[in-house]
Amino acid sequence: MHPLHIYDEFRVRPGPPPQTPIPIEACYVEVAAVGGPSGWYGPLYEEQAYLIARKLRGFLVGREVDPAERLWDQLYRLDRHMQTGLGMMAISAVDNALWDLRGHAAGLPVCRLLAERVRG
Repeated sequence: MHPLHIYDEFRVRPGPPPQTPIPIEACYVEVAAVGGPSGWYGPLYEEQAYLIARKLRGFLVGREVDPAERLWDQLYRLDRHMQTGLGMMAISAVDNALWDLRGHAAGLPVCRLLAERVRG
């Protein structure tokens, strides 16, 4: 279901399956530590991937991933036009991939890492 499906012209009509398979494509972001693990997040919109590649990648290369809050704040302050909409979605995607990387590096699920931060 999709929100537009309330309109007849946007509903998927049942019918015979397509004769040729439809390829499934998706775009993901990967962040990798030098000589260490990597973290993934996705799928992304192509526009998010573009912003990550053009606005965030150069800033992130060579940076420490902790403390997480500091790096997120730096990404947020990097460009005032990235603080809403697709820009914020790009920052969020990178942040999620960084948490995945931290989880792999610690050998723990991300929920455990977050719980430890809450408990102090």
